[in-house]
Amino acid sequence: FTISLWLKASPRTQGFAFVLADHYEVFGRGSGTGPVLVERLRQIVLDGPGSSRPWYNESFSVYASLYVNGASRTLTYAMLAPALGGSVKAGTERVIVQWSLDAMEQTHVLDGNWHHVTLSLQNQKKKPFVALIVDGKSSLSSNEWRKCLKRRPAPMARLQEIAVDTDPINVVATDEGAMYVGYFNGGLQGLTFKAAKAGSAGAIRSGTNAMRNERALRRVSFESIAYGLF
Repeated sequence: FTISLWLKASPRTQGFAFVLADHYEVFGRGSGTGPVLVERLRQIVLDGPGSSRPWYNESFSVYASLYVNGASRTLTYAMLAPALGGSVKAGTERVIVQWSLDAMEQTHVLDGNWHHVTLSLQNQKKKPFVALIVDGKSSLSSNEWRKCLKRRPAPMARLQEIAVDTDPINVVATDEGAMYVGYFNGGLQGLTFKAAKAGSAGAIRSGTNAMRNERALRRVSFESIAYGLF
């Protein structure tokens, strides 16, 4: 499937553009305390792909997430599943891949302007991978742009094509999943999930439509929660 979004970031940006999880965690906005799951995930992502920090044993999955780290000039995609319960094959519970904007010569993503970012999850000879597409540019032949995955994303019930905007804030919860959107000091618009793969040409067409609709022109610089409808 394909995840696409408009991103506005700077060297000071830190946090999750989105986290697609399997539960909704109630917390007090006035206390300044965020969701425990998101904070645990953040610590693991900051450790890097080789993190040994423990995840939950019997509950809580993260089906997809994207972390923006302006200081290290990296983007990180992460999926986590409980160690027990057999929801995924043993040894593949934790999937973390990281792109270096320096290595891809894409540091302009952090220039404070809007950029179209696509994550294209595909299979080649039954081997899953995720390719990053930035403003329509990518390279499936380069390991800097294409990252192998230990497993496919775990399915969620009744997964459909959805679009989530963070302005204004809407909170809608269902039993099938929850999406935390905008846990970072940056801008996000036009976050879209589609049950189809996308190449550079498709990403360009999607980005152009989003820009024409002015979905990518409003700044978001606050923490918010939105929920995917499945």
